[in-house]
Amino acid sequence: MRDWWPKHCTWGAKQVLSRWSHPYVGYTAGGVLTVSASLVIGGFTGLGKLLALAADAQIQLFLSDDFQHYGLRREMLEGGRPELIGPCHSWNAPHWYSSAMMLNAPRHSDHHTRPSRSFPSLGLDENTMSMLPQPLSVMACLALVPIIWRRVMDRCVAKWMALEMIRFYKLILRILLTGFVLIGGGANAETMTASEFDAYTKGKTLFFGQTGKPYGAERYLENRRVQWSFLDGICKDGYWYEEAGEICFIYEGKNTPQCWTFEEGPSGLIARFSGDPQKVDLYEVQNSDQEMICLGPQVEV
Repeated sequence: MRDWWPKHCTWGAKQVLSRWSHPYVGYTAGGVLTVSASLVIGGFTGLGKLLALAADAQIQLFLSDDFQHYGLRREMLEGGRPELIGPCHSWNAPHWYSSAMMLNAPRHSDHHTRPSRSFPSLGLDENTMSMLPQPLSVMACLALVPIIWRRVMDRCVAKWMALEMIRFYKLILRILLTGFVLIGGGANAETMTASEFDAYTKGKTLFFGQTGKPYGAERYLENRRVQWSFLDGICKDGYWYEEAGEICFIYEGKNTPQCWTFEEGPSGLIARFSGDPQKVDLYEVQNSDQEMICLGPQVEV
């Protein structure tokens, strides 16, 4: 039944790394080497110039970090934790020349939401990411004059927040409409077969809602592999298979299968959990070809 899944695959295997493999070991060693070289080559005068350059670089870094998040806030959730970092929590600059000169540093949102990506491969989506009105270098100069900076950026912040509210209300409206369709006519839909489910989901990221609220998202990969998240930045790898007409999922760290039946309604998939008639159905509220955001515990805006 599941012969296609390699029997030697194991979940949760962790590679044990040496303490010397930590990147800050290299950073510290490089700093010590640079300071030593400046003393040898230029004496205390050379060391002073090196420290002045380092101070200038830190000031520019602090300035950049400050204005690339100006006016953008993360909502506080229950329990006092901020909401998941998203593409709308950083300012970006779409200008190709300055981006090339700065190794895509102006593509700030993608750097935070996918920190494992190298800078040359950072992406940009002007529809979901907040955009600066001018290149990063120009905005850095404006930030040195607070009166001009606020006159320009306060309007940008107000405009972007209005767009975010419109997107939010559209999502809520779609969730409600999908719920009404589910109540009114979802019972007449036919259960999907494994081949139909695979054809519908492969290569997509589906977002599911429950009782009018976002529930979670799942990325469907090749060979029936999946990646699930409760939209908290923590992702679980897994796979699915068909059994007795149901679609069953197994995720890392949990060997008990979770079996569902899926139907294709007017607004997307409708998922019903097997073996628990009291379980509330899940319904698709959005699908996307984009990667799902999976963050580490130390990632901050």
